[in-house]
Amino acid sequence: MSNTKTEKTNWTNSFDGFIIESKFNEIFNDPTLARFIAYAQLADNWDGKPHVGCGIFKDGPVSREDFVANMKTRGWITTAWDDTRNANWITFTESGVKVAAEYGVVIEVTI
Repeated sequence: MSNTKTEKTNWTNSFDGFIIESKFNEIFNDPTLARFIAYAQLADNWDGKPHVGCGIFKDGPVSREDFVANMKTRGWITTAWDDTRNANWITFTESGVKVAAEYGVVIEVTI
């Protein structure tokens, strides 16, 4: 097994193996897309609407909010603040649902 294959497998496993191999480079080279796909994969755990801080991303050189803003700019999500739960919830747009489907992730929500 080559080093490239091992690295690819390790990265894919960090997203629970849902990444379609043919789309790997596309996702790897677009950090906003990678995070979007991860949120989409978590949608089932959150009744189709994960919250922005659902514990999978730590802020680094680019904050989580910046990635979320990029997803909103691309038209993939909207967000809504919930004072009672002190959380910012993600709602996937029709466009976002379609993008996720292109990468093998089915989001079951009412749009």
